[in-house]
Amino acid sequence: MTSLQNLLLDGNRLQGTLPTEIEAMANIQMFTVTDNALTGTLPSQLGGRSMTTLQFLYGDGNMITGTLPNVLGPLTLLHTK
Repeated sequence: MTSLQNLLLDGNRLQGTLPTEIEAMANIQMFTVTDNALTGTLPSQLGGRSMTTLQFLYGDGNMITGTLPNVLGPLTLLHTK
């Protein structure tokens, strides 16, 4: 999935946690998972070196807990909701 730019998974009744393999989306610009039933914390791989193109991360309407991983700091293009 290295050429994937937008992944919109809103309202799909997804359950569980976000997988650590998310870092394989090297060219992702928009990743949205709003209004699902996701739990757990955001994986630290979300801000990995391979995801520097990430601009939009939307995940409201889930049961994700914890704080934002420190590795999101270098993602200067990132907007969250």
